[in-house]
Amino acid sequence: MDYYLGLPKNALAHVLVSRMGLAGWGDVACAVVAFAVFGPHDPLGIVLYLVLVLTSMVTFVSCMVLAGSLAFFIGNAEAAAFQMEPALITLSLYPGGIYRGWLRIVLFSVLPAGFISHLPVELMRSFDPLRLGAVVAFALGSALLAAGCFRLGLRRYESGNLLTLRG
Repeated sequence: MDYYLGLPKNALAHVLVSRMGLAGWGDVACAVVAFAVFGPHDPLGIVLYLVLVLTSMVTFVSCMVLAGSLAFFIGNAEAAAFQMEPALITLSLYPGGIYRGWLRIVLFSVLPAGFISHLPVELMRSFDPLRLGAVVAFALGSALLAAGCFRLGLRRYESGNLLTLRG
């Protein structure tokens, strides 16, 4: 963290950009091609798809930031942060209808795979403005929560004693 704190302005933005992998861009390209081939080609369908992709990405990144921010509060949280990504991806791959009871509550809160994939898929199949509002509100809320937790965690951060900054 010391390196990022030495850079101008928003440390979270620097961390996110530096941790970004090229495989993610391949996933985005694959999604665009799949939509171009199989998705609705009307203007509403295209706009809805773009909004849902953006909200899914924001929700996913927010969860990863929250998991990584645990380190500020409980020390070594690398294992928890490492497990968040595969948990979200795995739970997002299966249809939302197979999850019942308390697990469904978890999928729309703690591990929000429901907001990352299940609701967006339902919205592409059958548009509902209230559900779209819920997806957008959850994405915005999770982004604000993640940024706030990161900022709060930075206040608690104790230097790793980095002697020099990379140029």
